[in-house]
Amino acid sequence: MGKDIKGKELGVGISQRSDGFYVGRFTTKYGQRKQKLFRKLQECRQWLADSQYQDEHSNLNFPEEMTVKAWFDYWIGMKKRTVRPNTVRNYTECYERNIDPVIGKLILSEVKPIQCQMIMNRMADEGYRTSTIYQTRIALFNMLGYAYQNDVIMKNPCNGMIKSDIGKPTQKKEALTLEQQKRFVRGIAGNAYEYQYKFLLQTGLRTGELVGLKWSDIDFDKSYICHQMYRGRYEAKDFAGRYLNILTLISP
Repeated sequence: MGKDIKGKELGVGISQRSDGFYVGRFTTKYGQRKQKLFRKLQECRQWLADSQYQDEHSNLNFPEEMTVKAWFDYWIGMKKRTVRPNTVRNYTECYERNIDPVIGKLILSEVKPIQCQMIMNRMADEGYRTSTIYQTRIALFNMLGYAYQNDVIMKNPCNGMIKSDIGKPTQKKEALTLEQQKRFVRGIAGNAYEYQYKFLLQTGLRTGELVGLKWSDIDFDKSYICHQMYRGRYEAKDFAGRYLNILTLISP
């Protein structure tokens, strides 16, 4: 049990040097000795308690000095097995463009909320829209949350205090008017993707939904599409608002 310069006992793992600094030290479960200097006794005690707790509860399968970049590589590799390729691409772009430049080289367990907020602030300064900053926050939260759930870090630093609504306002999207749709249809006549464009225009399907569409999703008798990917029902109409026959809609 260590003592201060006056001979008072300070507790196991804590002592005071002749220059007044307090020293906290302990041995990890890997047999590695750790120590750190502090000016204040309370700070030394807090560091020792937190470090010993983290050492006791950390995951043995991951190195203690793992960087954020190394963790991202592991995490995105797991995501490739469980989510759609488009989601993996979005997570990767968010990380490489905005997260990695700020915290990629930091030790994963040492990332603080203020550094997470720095990512959002940097994006706002560079002119990103709030919606894009929000998507980056989601990627960061999920990445760090997975580390927390697997006992790699003690808590998720991307918490409720991290604000993402600090960018440019999102532009309101307006649908094409009826006249604009007619001009569009005339303009794509003869185009290699004419019928794909018409199909999207008349059903409201997204590009990914069109690509994933199956013959089994189409009810020819009732003339509607029931897309299994999103469990949505789509009924095609012409410019006059009349329901189109599915055979007319999909035939070249």
